[in-house]
Parts: sequence; C-alpha cells; structure tokens
Amino acid sequence: MGKYFAATRRFPNYERVIALASAHFYVTPEAIVGPARHHEVAHARHIAMYVCYHFTKRASYPTIAHTFGNRDHTTVMTAVEKIRRRMPDDLGLRADVEALRGLVLTEPFYALDDYAPSGAPRIR
Repeated sequence: MGKYFAATRRFPNYERVIALASAHFYVTPEAIVGPARHHEVAHARHIAMYVCYHFTKRASYPTIAHTFGNRDHTTVMTAVEKIRRRMPDDLGLRADVEALRGLVLTEPFYALDDYAPSGAPRIR
C-alpha cells in the first residue's frame, strides 16, 4: 500500500521565499527585490538569497539573481557566502536563517496576509 501513497516533497519557489522573508522581516517584497540598500532590507535579501540557494529545487545563482531584481549572479554568490561565513559566530543571524528556513519548509500554502501580524510596519 505504501507504494501507492508515496510521500511527495514540495519544494518552495523563489517567490514564496521572498514573500515569507518579507512577512518575517517586516519589509515589502518590492523592497527585497528592489535596489534598496538599507540594513534591514539588505539583511532580509541576503538571508532570502541564502535560503533560496540551499532549500529550493533547481537553485542556481543566475536564476536566483534574475528573481531578485535582475541582479548579477555574483551578487547572489557574495550574499550566500557572507551568510555562510557569518552564521557560526552570529547567533542572531543563525536564528534568522533558521526561522526563515523553518517557515519555507513547513509553512502551509495559505494567504500570506493571514501570516503577517495585523498592523505590522512594512519597510519600503
């Protein structure tokens, strides 16, 4: 009977990671993929790029770069490497990465407006 009901793993797509990062870090999706360089936005963007690279199907630097506002693939490489290098020593960063990873891998597919706390400030 198990062969008829094999578990299938659904991989999140890049847009879903961006939406969840947006809700988790209280920034708009437009800010994450846009040119903004504020610390809060860049932090959310770098973590989202890291999660996209490590926890989505068919992850490639050029594809992620295109999704994040037509950036160069080396921008994604730098962000992923920066997060990887800082995680062992920065517990706050590690907690942020783990929180987003947990949301991406376990969050059910319902309206993201239900996820974001009402009245939460959004950074543009």
